[in-house]
Formats: sequence, structure tokens, C-alpha cells
Amino acid sequence: MNETFKSGLEKTTRSSVGTALHGPNGFATVSQALGDPNPLPAKFDSICYWLQWITVTLAFASAVTYLSSLRGVHNAQGLPYLTQPHERPNLRRFLAGLARKCPSSVVQEYTLITPLSLRLFLPALDLNLHDHRLFLFVSIIACYRAMRGGELLSPFSSDRNKQLYCKNWKLDPKTKGAILTLPFTKTSPANPVPVWFPSITQDNTCPVLAGTNFLSKSTAHLPTTSSNYGSQPLFLCADGKALTIDRMLEWTSKFLLASNQPETDPLSAKTWRRGTVTTLDRMPPSTIEAATKALGRWTSLAYLSYAQDGIARTVLALAAEGRDQHRHLKDSTDYDI
Repeated sequence: MNETFKSGLEKTTRSSVGTALHGPNGFATVSQALGDPNPLPAKFDSICYWLQWITVTLAFASAVTYLSSLRGVHNAQGLPYLTQPHERPNLRRFLAGLARKCPSSVVQEYTLITPLSLRLFLPALDLNLHDHRLFLFVSIIACYRAMRGGELLSPFSSDRNKQLYCKNWKLDPKTKGAILTLPFTKTSPANPVPVWFPSITQDNTCPVLAGTNFLSKSTAHLPTTSSNYGSQPLFLCADGKALTIDRMLEWTSKFLLASNQPETDPLSAKTWRRGTVTTLDRMPPSTIEAATKALGRWTSLAYLSYAQDGIARTVLALAAEGRDQHRHLKDSTDYDI
């Protein structure tokens, strides 16, 4: 547990730190609500108030992650962070006390979209309809490469800065596959990331075939001969609006019902990513790590947090048990600041 607490004071490995600063529970948002117009560099008391606020609505682990990201903001901007000798030891004590007050984290399960789900969707889809072809195209892409919803779709159809465009999808003659260039990812927010998709001959869940069928028969895009073709959003619905995360989840719920796949748990933007990882988690151990990292573009064991059974569930259960045991090791007065 000391290592866990310490991680909140060390340099973050997460590149996307905006939520920890300006999000609804971000440090700047909460500090300004408390009357501090200049939240950075962060003050010790403000950090403690902020962490208490986070744990009202989020898990303790999220508080630690947010704190790590806040330190990353200071590092990136060259700002001092908890420079007084007593501040970091006191913050560790505060975190330990906060952990004791927080209820045990419950692992949220989600309805999974797996490669098998894609095949079960097919009888429920009418591929003569534009939106049905679009749904299949996005689902296949998200499943094959364990994509995050936020990498493919924006929360808002009007947010053109976070849309994928037709120019981002190109067939690759050398491999007979296709390349989708993501303008940004969670781990590479400033640099484009090309993601390759294989061509699977005569398979209705082939990503290349799905993309070709969708774009060649599109009723929403301008003709491919138009000079403006490449600047159009790639995932355009029949009504001319860019597909959003919320709309995709609505369609997913509809097609799960139509294909007799029970939606037993909530859907999320990571439903496809979790489904692919969980599928791989059920494979022999000799294949899981390398295959999962390659598909989802992970460089660490972070992929385990996406699996809903097998190894990852065991790890999470042991971590929760360890935290419960830690609560009884010391009296609460030991954590007073």
C-alpha cells in the first residue's frame, strides 16, 4: 500500500492529464469553486480538499491516479510541487487515512462486444441500410484492434477537432489491408498513430471489406471524386451528422436486443476494448500478453484492468483484499496531519 500511495507523488505514466486539471472533478475546477482563482502551483491544503471531493463520487484508486496526473501537470509546466519537507510525508498519511474511510472498490462489469458478438449481429443487420453498414464498420474496427471509443468517436457531432476523416482511412496495396491513422490517442496525444487492419478473404467481419462496403455505398458522403471527399467525417450517419459515442451505444443496445444477446450490464465507450481483451484473456497464457499488447497498443500490463475474468479479476480481488487488511494495521490517530 505504501507503494500505491507513493505512486500518487511520483511522475505519472498517463499522458492525458486534462481531466485531472479541468474536468468536472479536476483540481482547477474544484479550487476555483472554493474561491482560489490561481490554483497552480497546487497548495497542500487545496490538494487535500480536492482529494476528499474526488472520493465522494469516485473510487480511491481514481483519487491516486488524479493526484499522479496533477504532478504531471506541474512537471510539464515547470512548476514547483510540494516543495516543503513535511508536505509529502503528510500527504502520504492523509492518503492512508482517506483510504480507510473509502468503501472497498467494486469492480464494475460491462456488457462486452467480442469477435463472436460481431457474427451474432450479422443476421440482425440490414446491410442495404447506411446506418447498419456504419454500425458494423465501427464495431469491427473497435473489436479487431481493441479501440477506445474516444479514439474513434467524439462525444459531440459538432466537435470537428476530434473527428476521424475520410483521409484517415486508406487501403494498403502492399499488404491488401487498410490503415486507419488516428490523429491522437490516450498514450500519444500529440502525434498521429497509424493502425493497420488485415484483409480476411470472404469474411463478413473483415475490417477492410466492411470499410469498403460502407464508403462505396455511402448515402451521406460526397462522391470519392470530389475534392472535398477527404475532409468529410469518416463515420457519417445517414442524416449527415457525425456518429457520436452516445449514438453508437444506442445502436449497440438496439442490435444486442435484436440479435438475442442479453445486455446484462451497462455499455460504455470501452465495451469493444474490454470485449477483445477478455476474449484474449481466455486464451492460453503463452499467447495472451504479446497478442493483447500488440492489438491494443499497450506497452505495459495495464491491459489487465480491462479483462472481466481470468487473471485480471484475480489481481483486482487480491488488491481489494490487501487494502481491507491494511485498514486494521494501524490506529486512525497515526494518520492525523
